[in-house]
Amino acid sequence: MSHLRQTYQLIENAEQQIKRGNLNESLKYYRQSVNEINKVILRLNSEHPDEVNDEVIESIEILKRDVSQTMFDLENFIKAQRAVSKGSTVKNSINMNMMGSMLLSIKPSMNNVNRPSPTSEQSGDGEGNNFVSDPILTGILNKLQTNLFALTADTKGVGVDGRGTKNANLEVSHHIEQFKRELSWYEQKKFSEYDSRLERTRKENRKLLQEVEKLKDRWNNLVESAKQRRNRE
Repeated sequence: MSHLRQTYQLIENAEQQIKRGNLNESLKYYRQSVNEINKVILRLNSEHPDEVNDEVIESIEILKRDVSQTMFDLENFIKAQRAVSKGSTVKNSINMNMMGSMLLSIKPSMNNVNRPSPTSEQSGDGEGNNFVSDPILTGILNKLQTNLFALTADTKGVGVDGRGTKNANLEVSHHIEQFKRELSWYEQKKFSEYDSRLERTRKENRKLLQEVEKLKDRWNNLVESAKQRRNRE
């Protein structure tokens, strides 16, 4: 599915633009990805209506809803940014990373449609790159980093007495605790996703078992019918 591969590439581009702070460019890529998704749905329904599993269509529809919701959130954030007065560079950077940690949660998961594997250039080779390949984690880490940089910038060139040191330590502790809470939220989110997948797997397993039982009954009926015919003969 060339349109589907193009869709994922556009979503990847949109995510990269969010990381760079180019929200308007990101929104353009998301809009293009929705157009590609519509082409995929139209093609499946028109060319292969009897060959496509309903779950495939449902997965693509879920992907479209996820992208559309992200576009909605992104548009609202851009409007809010325009409405408020511009703050310092540090504050804007913090806000951008806070938004990024929420918006980058759109890594679409499609169990029934193969997503193209990232190229070596996209994915990187080191273990460190693999650790932050998840966009939500990237947003959380970037937020912590920016907050600590902001704290450093506030105290640079300023004489720090005992009270100042204590305040700085409190600020660092605050950011670390916030970081831990966000990681805890992320962990719970992942567990929730795993539970959902597990439940879907269980449902599919029950369906398969029911099909197996039906096939067994049909086989037994066929065997019994064959025996009865032989007995009559």
